[in-house]
Amino acid sequence: QEIYDSLQSGAAIPSPDGRSTVRPRGEYADHIELVVEGSIGNAIIPLGPGVGSELLWRDDARAFAVTTSDQGLNGAYRTIVVERRASGLKMADVTRAIYDAFGQPVRCDWPEAPNVAALAWDASDGSLIVAAQIIAHSNCDHYGSFRTYQIEPWTRRIVAAWDQSMSRSRFGPRLGALLRNAPDW
Repeated sequence: QEIYDSLQSGAAIPSPDGRSTVRPRGEYADHIELVVEGSIGNAIIPLGPGVGSELLWRDDARAFAVTTSDQGLNGAYRTIVVERRASGLKMADVTRAIYDAFGQPVRCDWPEAPNVAALAWDASDGSLIVAAQIIAHSNCDHYGSFRTYQIEPWTRRIVAAWDQSMSRSRFGPRLGALLRNAPDW
């Protein structure tokens, strides 16, 4: 299975166990919804414009993360988690917690939030690895630079954090082209 599956194709994206699917419905850049069906549960989840959306299933098929932009292909991207809980499907947006952890690490002409993208699931505890990256067109110094975080989606607790160099060595194959090619300032 691909690290990420693009929701842009419009096709249903099956879970690793093949018992659930997620598919987009609606018009991109206007408003899309995620139609979730199968053993994970059934729901329709509003996503917003859905620009550049990608989905990452957890290996046990009980959860998935969606990285999506409400603005454009350059960002700003946010990450939400959907998980089957005892009371049904629940959604958690981890973006704000990552914004707070990342802060404003470099000089900016005005504050600008980073892109937040899901990279991997930690199978040992169900936490999510995400990247926070200064947007490439940013008004900030060191645009494109990033850090990665391990976050517990439901408590929004940061479990671990890595700088750009350590992130590359630790998550290299899971980093998309923008992260792999980010300049080392």
